[in-house]
Amino acid sequence: MCAAKYGQFRYGAWKRDDLGMPVLELDLAACREAPPACVHTLSTGRLLAAIDPLGRLGLRQLGTDSPGVLATHEAGPGFCLVLRHEDRSYTLLPCCRGDAEPPWMQWTVGSVAYGGTATLPQAALRFRVEILAPWQAEYLLVSWALVNPGDTPIEGAAIAAANLAGAARPAATPRNTFLSDGIAMFTDVAPGLGDAFLSGTPDWKPKACLDALTLERPLSLAAAATLTGTFLVGCRTDTTADWLATQLKAAQPDKVRADWAERLALKGRRFPEPWMAEECLWDNSRLYAGCTVRRPHPTAGRDPAASAAPPTVTTLPAAETDRVTRLRDLCQVALALTPIAPTLALGNLHAALAEQTPCGRLALTPDATTPPGFEPAHHPADLEIMTVLAWGHYLVTTGDAEARRQPCRAKDGSVRPVCDRLCAAATWAMREVSTGARGLMRCGAGDGNPLLDRAGRQGRGESFVTTAQVVCAMAFLDEAFEADADLARRDDLQALRRWRRELMQALEAAFDTAWFRRGYSDAGQPIGGAAEGRVFMDAQAWALLARAGTAQQREQAIAAVLGAADAAPCPAGLSLPYPLPPPAGITSLYALAGEGPNGGVSPFDWACLLWGMTEAGARKQALEEWPRLTFRRLAADFNLPPHGPTDRWGMLATSLLPHRAGAADVSPYPGPLSRLDLFAWPWFSLSKILA
Repeated sequence: MCAAKYGQFRYGAWKRDDLGMPVLELDLAACREAPPACVHTLSTGRLLAAIDPLGRLGLRQLGTDSPGVLATHEAGPGFCLVLRHEDRSYTLLPCCRGDAEPPWMQWTVGSVAYGGTATLPQAALRFRVEILAPWQAEYLLVSWALVNPGDTPIEGAAIAAANLAGAARPAATPRNTFLSDGIAMFTDVAPGLGDAFLSGTPDWKPKACLDALTLERPLSLAAAATLTGTFLVGCRTDTTADWLATQLKAAQPDKVRADWAERLALKGRRFPEPWMAEECLWDNSRLYAGCTVRRPHPTAGRDPAASAAPPTVTTLPAAETDRVTRLRDLCQVALALTPIAPTLALGNLHAALAEQTPCGRLALTPDATTPPGFEPAHHPADLEIMTVLAWGHYLVTTGDAEARRQPCRAKDGSVRPVCDRLCAAATWAMREVSTGARGLMRCGAGDGNPLLDRAGRQGRGESFVTTAQVVCAMAFLDEAFEADADLARRDDLQALRRWRRELMQALEAAFDTAWFRRGYSDAGQPIGGAAEGRVFMDAQAWALLARAGTAQQREQAIAAVLGAADAAPCPAGLSLPYPLPPPAGITSLYALAGEGPNGGVSPFDWACLLWGMTEAGARKQALEEWPRLTFRRLAADFNLPPHGPTDRWGMLATSLLPHRAGAADVSPYPGPLSRLDLFAWPWFSLSKILA
């Protein structure tokens, strides 16, 4: 069934499967011309797969301290299926030659389906291959079917191979190999990776050569006959033949699909239009495709803090980003995950709080040497508040009373309840980050917006957004801890309440003619004020959420930011970008107009704005604005390629792009671990609107 609204675009069409899940049926010819290559990502939480329109599979292990690459698109196909007939080979997957050109490919929730016809000398062979990602499995499930539609029998051999060229190993060092009927395995392929395997039924005979594992069996297809089967492709430590046999016997493609449908089901929700539900289901599946589920800590089972902490879900591994970005990412992803997958959100929240040092701040270094005081020239001002905010949002949204009492191990090894750690973090921010001359929180070396990384390094710059986030965080803590009579830091909570009332007055004073200022620089100059005509979307969004100023002022703020957004096809986070070179006392970021935080699109800020509009009573207006940053609408209106993990927001044709030097370009494909949390904001914001 094809979705009517935004149902078709240049690169394919949207449909629904029997379980009601969205399906993207690709136009493969268009996708192969799209820059960069379209890639669909699947994740089990342990393995991440990236599959392109040719069917080439990139495979990466997740969930360890040193994630390993098992296969890359550049080094080989990852997994391939070959038919040998009359001394000639026909590659069915990936599509490497003309005699296996597939007529169709479907991206679905948790799987990719791919099919075509191989033209043989005296017959034609139809094939279908589906690659599925069972959640938290240490393998991908490959389901295949070969069909002989004619009246001539087909004889030959079928070959399945897993290319592991991406796995690192010393030069000239042979692989340790285990071969048994139906099992081909490289043992201990690299530190931390474990055993890489390709497994099928015992009638497949194994072979290993260089970096490839191969299974082969005779093929005899009578006229009008069908042959089906499954493979497991993956990596785990201490893999045994019995374990593989058990997993293969239990592997059922229908069950994997049903599990994903159940996991992503938006139960109890009624949507104004069917396509909205499909958009949210698809985006939520994309968020799962970016999830890394950390393996249990070695002390789990005997350490109460380690046992209490659920799996951590991240979209940026620690090795591939700076520490501050990772901590912010943990908290923002937790916000997004809370209405989608609360258990996964809780994993992120525990991971962030585990970085707390004894004084209450989060560690900015891998060890516990972060100084207890706040140094504006070097320290960001918002990490502790974002942690408290994300935790408070989770506790209030889910009503999880047990979570606030869970033991949490901090950076120094001490174990205290979550509620105490949250109070400690907020108290540290109150005493150390503190407020500036105008009563707003100081911004130090940054507050989450990289465009303002130089505004407060002398210790006098102030941030409206961090101040509003403090107010929201304190409101959440008040509600979450209201009935907690045993809270050890109740005196601190009382002090935080008084602090919140003081901050509310400073927020109201930051209103400037028609919108709220973004803050102040070290020199005392207003940032984002009426005089410069620059509206920051994040400031207006958090003003609404914190209920800053009067109701009339909040209505004016909505009108200001939507008025600026109406001037572009997609709403930008900043109405008037800074010129180059950037102002020295504001930012060190060299970004062209309309790029990134300098007037580019910010899905997180847009989601917060819609959430704030709903809290301000503009629910109907928020629902009308919601489609503007949905993937379905963007793909239809701007002919965007379906970019799997690529940050699609950088490719939008905003009104600012024609004024740039040179043509508007497309950001290169950054690899299969990009910011997939961006896909969470459509459902996050719509869940607030429909609540």
